[in-house]
Amino acid sequence: MDPDISVVVTANRPRPYLRHALKSLMGQDLARAHWETIVVAGFLDAESQSIVEGHRGRWITVDETVGGALARGIEASSGNVVSFLDDDDAFAPGKLARVWRAFRNDHSLGYYHNAFDRVDETGSNLPLQGPRPLHAISIAPGAIRNRYFDALRHDGAHNLSSISIRKDVLVGRTGYLREIQGATDRFMFYASAASGQGFLIDTSVLTQYRVHLDSAVHSYNDDRSVLNHYSRVFETSQVISTMLRDSPIGADFALELALGRVRWAAVDPGFSNGLHAEDLVRCFIFGVGTRDVEAFAWPLLRLLPRPSRKSVIQVVKQVRRGGRRL
Repeated sequence: MDPDISVVVTANRPRPYLRHALKSLMGQDLARAHWETIVVAGFLDAESQSIVEGHRGRWITVDETVGGALARGIEASSGNVVSFLDDDDAFAPGKLARVWRAFRNDHSLGYYHNAFDRVDETGSNLPLQGPRPLHAISIAPGAIRNRYFDALRHDGAHNLSSISIRKDVLVGRTGYLREIQGATDRFMFYASAASGQGFLIDTSVLTQYRVHLDSAVHSYNDDRSVLNHYSRVFETSQVISTMLRDSPIGADFALELALGRVRWAAVDPGFSNGLHAEDLVRCFIFGVGTRDVEAFAWPLLRLLPRPSRKSVIQVVKQVRRGGRRL
């Protein structure tokens, strides 16, 4: 059976980027009969709603967590494949056609991730996060544990707007999704891994990922916002860990969960007593496997006096923006 795609667009609050995201959808090459748009928003916007409904889409207004809004969109969708689009990102014209062909050609495929360009507030390109891979990574059903670090090294779990999944990946898992406050891209990656379906990490650049000061990931500028950000990420990691409790991939996720514990301990003195030596070891193993400079930086941060940590956190923040990898 040929796939039908539901594009779930999430917008928590009014921002100037939503209409650009919608415009990128309306310019898709894929025949309109094969896809639908569902916007899940935390506000009313009559003009944007009119655009969506004028193209046979749906606008749903909710008061939900980030994960809850995604769950509402997924539950309202009619497609057997779901593509995600954050309101501040955009699709290239050939995105949905590429996704449609990938799932049509491989019925065992559960997770698809495309490459992306990073752009600033004006849409101008930002530096790449390291060299792009030359070849796509295709992972057979049930083999994700053997290629776990390969997938992560190629940003295969980063940027929700680059992710498309077969809808049945989330059967029995939307309850966990409703609990999370962030790291939704990570959630989709691990939910798909737990499903045992195949993966495709594509090198085609089909998404614009916008980096701006209003972004939840990049807007922390003081101690309290840093603490709030990493506490939300860690809480999300705990939800994912619970979801993966009986899954073989859970042992691999323990490495990433350790990174979350170390991050939080570095910024919250009240959390340090809950940190264990094995967390630091796992954090380093994760850094070696993914070659991610951030995974090395956080354990070392704990060795510094607390007054010095703020400036180092800003360096880590710039690493994440500038894309420096080992």
